[in-house]
Amino acid sequence: TGVDKQSPDHKDSSSRFTNTLVALKSSQLVTSISPSIEITPDDLLNVDTAVSCFLRLCGEAIEDLHFDALVSILEEWEGLFTMGKDREITTEASDGGNDWNN
Repeated sequence: TGVDKQSPDHKDSSSRFTNTLVALKSSQLVTSISPSIEITPDDLLNVDTAVSCFLRLCGEAIEDLHFDALVSILEEWEGLFTMGKDREITTEASDGGNDWNN
């Protein structure tokens, strides 16, 4: 049997995998701010946890190099959070019942 890519379990495992990859990349980027800071997949579960994490990082940033790292982290996270938004917009557009013939 094949994997149902629309099933909640598949979406959850795919999301966890993506969060883990983004968290690892973010942890690499944040080492320039402080080598002891680690970003976990739990920090990226939703927008609220990501904002909380980012505010914590902002509190540690004091040099231009740190702010460059913060911008890079935001760029990584943008893909994570806009990917879901893009899917919602696409679904809404396809469900919108556009009748181009009228």
